[in-house]
Amino acid sequence: MKKIPVSILAAAVLWAALVAHHFTSATASPSKPPATAVKATEIKGLAQRERPAGKWKATGSHAAKNEDGETVQIKYTANVLIVKDPDADRFVAEWLMTKDGKPILGAPVILGVGFLDGDSLVIGWSLVGPVQHQRGCTIYRWAVKKLEGRWTMLPGPIGVETLERVPEPEPQKPPDVE
Repeated sequence: MKKIPVSILAAAVLWAALVAHHFTSATASPSKPPATAVKATEIKGLAQRERPAGKWKATGSHAAKNEDGETVQIKYTANVLIVKDPDADRFVAEWLMTKDGKPILGAPVILGVGFLDGDSLVIGWSLVGPVQHQRGCTIYRWAVKKLEGRWTMLPGPIGVETLERVPEPEPQKPPDVE
């Protein structure tokens, strides 16, 4: 059985702690808006440092050689969760590969950490699977209502990826009681 590197275990523990902190702090005080709430006066550019936090749908592609040696485009989709670290100016991200909008069981998990730099979100990440371990980085730039990015990994190609925010569900009103 292959040993899991300590760095991967540490990253998983950090990820779990940040996600737990994010969800417990967002629900602990219903009267206080969550840390990711955007004020109308802060929407310009990236002055709102929590803006990337939330749920996203990723669509992407990269070139690869098929069995005949021809170059083909490999397309993929993923659910992405980006959480702001409450104690630092950084973000933690997780990609879960999907097919027809549903997570693919057994697919590698991608965990990353990143930061904002000007109008860019930069994330270094690690793809961890049962038989592979790859590292890479992605740089996203803001477009209208989405993030457009380019990524690469070792070993591997250079690809493109677009993140579109998953809308938050409308809060349910309690039924009127007569």
